[in-house]
Amino acid sequence: MRTVGSDITDAIAAGFGNPLLDLDIGGVDYTSRIISYEYHVEPYRGRCVLVLANSDRALESANLQGKTMTLSVGYGTDVEALPTLYVKSWSRISSEGKLVVIIEAEGTWNKLREHKFITTSEAPYFNIPFTSILTIFELIELALNEIGATLTADSSELDGIINTFKPVVTINPLQFESPAAIIYRMLGMTKCYLRDDGGDNFTVIFPQEADAVVLTYTNPKDYVEKTNLLIPNHIVVFCNKAPVPDENGNYWDVEGYTLVTGHARDPDQFTGETYDGNYEEIIEYHIAPFIIVESDATNRAEAILSRYRSENLAGRLVLPFCDPQPELYDRVKILDGRGVS
Repeated sequence: MRTVGSDITDAIAAGFGNPLLDLDIGGVDYTSRIISYEYHVEPYRGRCVLVLANSDRALESANLQGKTMTLSVGYGTDVEALPTLYVKSWSRISSEGKLVVIIEAEGTWNKLREHKFITTSEAPYFNIPFTSILTIFELIELALNEIGATLTADSSELDGIINTFKPVVTINPLQFESPAAIIYRMLGMTKCYLRDDGGDNFTVIFPQEADAVVLTYTNPKDYVEKTNLLIPNHIVVFCNKAPVPDENGNYWDVEGYTLVTGHARDPDQFTGETYDGNYEEIIEYHIAPFIIVESDATNRAEAILSRYRSENLAGRLVLPFCDPQPELYDRVKILDGRGVS
């Protein structure tokens, strides 16, 4: 949760106030031109659509493409900056009685998709093998460094996998990979997420049910919560592939390389290993050939299931005011007094 000024918290507590906006693009203040904005903060994407007044045609020669954009929101005299975006396109719209410019901007995740991970290797293939020498955290940090971004983490936000497990991976094995693709591949081995804090800075977040509630909203304007049946509900990971085949051409479960298996089951549908849900057991299989111990295999299965469980709940919260306090992956509480008999 962002720490904000008292003008913001007082306005939110009262449920109303005059919103304060500040728009900086490339070091120039365009606040007075704002007609409307739509700002999205998503797990792997940030974006914004701005409508700016252009009756004086001053924006037509502004050359804004590629410049940084910072939108700050608040109340009174207090504003809080949202994560930095980059202007990617603008549209000039001229209609009867109206002359506006629509700006579309994207966040650092999109920039991570545009680059390729090639700095630490050689042309033309840029194959980069990592054989249990760097932790997942260090590999993600290396990918972020490709675009000059940084990574930080509080010790309480580490899941015990991201900061200890050293995978065997090859970057650009079949095609050139973007830093975003590499980061997503690495995060899939953990229970953690990355939050874009703006300014090309990222923070590791480990969401847990035991996390403290940081914000409470009572009787919001609109609230929808949707819970889906989790499918698959049982993850199985097969590990410990032999480096060379035996005399029968087998790589798995051969002498010296016993098959290692990791399991993770949805606790809402299983009691121990027994399925007692309302539907049926649905298994999803994964292969992690270079994991050699059962504890790491179990961690991988639990990481996959944890990500499925985290993404299973869908919802929407509409507030009657602009609140810059919540950040991605914050835990909030909704108190809904409607319909109580």
